[in-house]
This record gives sequence, structure tokens and C-alpha cells, in this order.
Amino acid sequence: MRKKLLVGTTNRARVEHLRASLFPLPLYVVTPWDLGIDIHVEEDGTSPKENAEKKARTYFTASSIPTISMDASLFIDKFIAERQPGMYVRRIHGSHTRPTDEEILAYYIEELRKIGGESAGKWEVAMTLMCSPHKLFYKTYELEALFISLRSKTIIRDAPLRSIMVDLETGTYFSEIPDSARHDALWVREFVGEHIEEL
Repeated sequence: MRKKLLVGTTNRARVEHLRASLFPLPLYVVTPWDLGIDIHVEEDGTSPKENAEKKARTYFTASSIPTISMDASLFIDKFIAERQPGMYVRRIHGSHTRPTDEEILAYYIEELRKIGGESAGKWEVAMTLMCSPHKLFYKTYELEALFISLRSKTIIRDAPLRSIMVDLETGTYFSEIPDSARHDALWVREFVGEHIEEL
């Protein structure tokens, strides 16, 4: 029997990534849209782990369904400390308004050009799996990539930076790699698989 798991996000790219990552498991993956849940979660934590937990708790409370949520920080090696995105990848130019995917891409491409057109970098990702009001599990991982100023023609809605991220092993843009074939798909699947009996 498949167990129900809610993906606690309204980021369409993250929903598809989680769906593809979890597909081999005996799960029935649902989204906030499937359940008619319309919630804005203020991501005001001091770390990806805090934000991931806050989202998991919020969506679990609204649904009473086990929930997985994620959050991440981005660090680009050649950027000076003041220009590091960290947890504020979408807050470009110090703005608190949400820029479009194209504005995000234009900003990071220009920043990369300023430092020679490319740089190694990494995402520090936190996952929270909330199985009950008092049972949470956590996992963190790092996803490394080469960030370049030459963009792919393939743009992923809600994940524009995949179009300037290149996989270090294959030399392929992340936007051109199927979600199920990414390294972190396995890490997500292993994390949930370890705790599937708790769902």
C-alpha cells in the first residue's frame, strides 16, 4: 500500500524534482495544489534547516499528512563575501520584491562576467521530513556545480539558475538533466526511504 507524502512547497521546479526523486518509492506524492492549500510561509529562519522545518511544520499542520520540505543556501567561490547569495538567492540588488526568472538569470550572468565568466560553487541543502507533530527527521547535503555566464537554452520555471549551472562530471547544464538522473535525486530518495516506515 502506498503511503501519502506531501511536498511542502509551491516552487514548481522543486515539486517536480521531489516527485521524480521519490517515484521509485511506494508513495503517493501530493502537492498543496492537490489539497487546495494556499499558504505563504515566511522563510525568515537563520539557516536552510530552520526554513525547511518551518515549511514542513506549516504544511503538516494544514494537512495532517507527512510532509517533506527543503531549503538551500548558495555559495559561489569567486564572489566576495558581500556578494554571496547565501539564503537570499532571489533578493537581488538588495530588493525584497520577487524578481522574475529572467531578472535572476540576468543578474547572476552579469555577476559571473565580472569575475571572469565562471566559478565553482555549491548549494547547501537541508531537508526536513515531518511524520507526526513530534517526529521530525533532517538531512543536509551539498550539491556542487560550475556556474558559467553562458546560459543554456533550456530554462526551468522557478529554478532559473539551473540554466547557468554545469554538472562537474558530465559537463551538462543542470537544466538539461532529467530530475531523476541528478545526484541529489538519489540522496532525497535514500533519506525518505530510511524513514518510510514512520510515514
